[in-house]
Amino acid sequence: MVALKEAQEKTTTYIVGLESRLNNAIINAPSTGIQQPAGQSSQAPRRIKLPDPPKYSGRKSSENFETWFTNLLIWLDYNHFTDDKDKIRQANAHLEGGAALYMKEYAIKLASGQDVGTWAEYTRKLEMAYKTLDPKRTAQSLLDAHCAIRHKTMIAFAENFRAYAPESGYSDEDLIVKIREQRSTHIQTVMSVMETLDPSKIPTTWMDYLEFCLEIEIKHLQQMTGNKSTGQTTGTRTTAPKDPNAMDTSARITHELSPEQDRWLANKLCLFCRKHAYERGKRCPSPRPEYKGKRFQT
Repeated sequence: MVALKEAQEKTTTYIVGLESRLNNAIINAPSTGIQQPAGQSSQAPRRIKLPDPPKYSGRKSSENFETWFTNLLIWLDYNHFTDDKDKIRQANAHLEGGAALYMKEYAIKLASGQDVGTWAEYTRKLEMAYKTLDPKRTAQSLLDAHCAIRHKTMIAFAENFRAYAPESGYSDEDLIVKIREQRSTHIQTVMSVMETLDPSKIPTTWMDYLEFCLEIEIKHLQQMTGNKSTGQTTGTRTTAPKDPNAMDTSARITHELSPEQDRWLANKLCLFCRKHAYERGKRCPSPRPEYKGKRFQT
């Protein structure tokens, strides 16, 4: 509506200036010798007649809604239609086809003398049907509505998030905040540890950040599925009797699984080189130097 108001003000100023120049030209024009009728001044100003805007028929109309509506506002203002009912009557008279059918309730109310409401309500209904929406604003609305829902998994959340985010106009920081709010407790825990050990491992673009969260979740779901298939849970997993004289290396082994290995495992790649598919218990022929000779708990 701000853009329409600005267009209305500029066009009205132009018309008034044009009318003034025309009147000055009439006043200063040389006499033609034709006598003016009695009582009529030769210098009486003449008001320019602004042509009626064309009728708007909806989506099939030759001009878009914004252009037609701007011209209608200028015409209403120039002809001094200020009362809401008069403006609605004139606007409705400039509709035809599908648009006239869509606003038929106003035609019925006007014909029967019923209350037609306000001009703002009338224009809002027209805009809802015919105004071209700003793609960025639409994407933002859809994204905000999507993020307002607490999704059960990051996988479910990511599907529509990927569709809306690129067109939303939000920055990477804003989008990462929205992703963070959807993280499960497990993802939060893993990322919290990683942020403490090496903050540089946390992605700073929303696409990489989302992918990172998905990898953590997928790996966790795979582990849970594996436990169920063997009849084990994290709380009931069977373990061999502990030798009191044996060295406890579980903590060391767990911590040696690096962030990049987590991602490789999530993508079912070798933990030692990432060059081939991961196979439990199979020796890697070409491990990276930093992982050579080590054992990892998966």
